[in-house]
Amino acid sequence: MSKAHHEYKPATILCYNEKGERFQIAREQWRSSVLPGQFHAHWDDPAALYQDICFALDDGFDRECLAPSAQLLEIDPVSERAAVVYAVCLFKNGRIDEAENILLRHIDSHGPSARALTGLAKIYSERDQNEKAEKTLWSSLEIDPNQKNGLNWWLELHGPSGPSARAQALCRVAAIPGSWRAQLHQAREALENGGIPEALRLYRTAIDVSGADADALMEISGELGKRGQAREALELVASLYHPDKHGPLPGINLLNSYIALREFAPARALLNQLYALGHPDLQERLDGYAAHLLPQ
Repeated sequence: MSKAHHEYKPATILCYNEKGERFQIAREQWRSSVLPGQFHAHWDDPAALYQDICFALDDGFDRECLAPSAQLLEIDPVSERAAVVYAVCLFKNGRIDEAENILLRHIDSHGPSARALTGLAKIYSERDQNEKAEKTLWSSLEIDPNQKNGLNWWLELHGPSGPSARAQALCRVAAIPGSWRAQLHQAREALENGGIPEALRLYRTAIDVSGADADALMEISGELGKRGQAREALELVASLYHPDKHGPLPGINLLNSYIALREFAPARALLNQLYALGHPDLQERLDGYAAHLLPQ
């Protein structure tokens, strides 16, 4: 059984069986019958337990994640993710002082990290210590300018002051060595204003700096495709995309571009690669492409 990670129903949890067929489980049944078994099965497997906790937190099972996240803190060799997810769980359960202590202890032991500092910034913001929160958030971006949540929050802080302030906030992050996610935002805004050459330049920079990161390929192929630049999407992304490495989403964007250009042979080849990934939650969607691409 695999759970749909990006769909949320207040009363039910959407699931998929091995054939890709969707079905609903009552939220309370998931809480009482499914979730405990998942946690138990992965109790001594840090990577799997971490994923279980993240999905459960996304679905709002905050209280149920307290014991598993405490266990993760004990067994996880990746100390940062364990400390951060436990702090998030404590935060969501209203135990803000404890969340702060977990993050500060991690920083004392291992040095500052981007995710730990962003977590602290959230705590300071919750306490209305806004200046301290913004300063801490910027410190986290200086360590990792490409953290998605941190960058989005940074832009939210400056967006209300108008387009010029948002542009300056983006430029400030883009100037940090190693930055590429800010350039994706800049490119999207260039596309919105008809600046295709500038957007392509920024996308090439993002690809080079990120080492063809999966998020970069997904964003670039998606934004160019939906704005009628299918050929450019394929030229920038297709040769770099590897389904096993980058996941299915950039591939689906590329499929749409191939279909828009009526290049059905490479589309069919790519579709077969996406099927081979074995994602039950994408089965129905891929079947729709298959019907469209069947030889006439």
